Amino acid sequence: MSAEVLAFRSPDPTPNREDLLGALVDLHSLITIDPVMGASPVRIYFVLPISGFWLAWLTIAITVVLAVYSGWEGYLPELFAEGSILAWLFRRSLLARWTAARAGLQARRLQARRAKQRARSMASLHLVETHEDDDLPPEIEGQLRDIFKGKTKPR
Repeated sequence: MSAEVLAFRSPDPTPNREDLLGALVDLHSLITIDPVMGASPVRIYFVLPISGFWLAWLTIAITVVLAVYSGWEGYLPELFAEGSILAWLFRRSLLARWTAARAGLQARRLQARRAKQRARSMASLHLVETHEDDDLPPEIEGQLRDIFKGKTKPR
């Protein structure tokens, strides 16, 4: 008969910074997406009611302020999570702006292309000198005047 001895490792009493950081990223994502879920107001300290919409923006503002003062490297996962949730929340308006910007860019490119074509065609035009002393006979001038006024149709 043989006996096996199992040794369990004792848990580390101090959690790693990476473990807490990973939990904070999930927490920030859930807090930021709360307005989408339509949850009831959150009570801070069980007293102050605040809606999920304002809580999301407050969380983002606090994260940005802490990132500015403490260095953004440590807050990069939170900033990424909050930014991705905001991009998801405002995807329709962001997509509409992106589409409008692309359409405007294409319109400007088309206008520039037409301006180039117009400049090339204008370069091929030549000035034709007219002689003002060459008058048409009065009967032809009368016929032209009637055509321009719409009294008669050209032949």
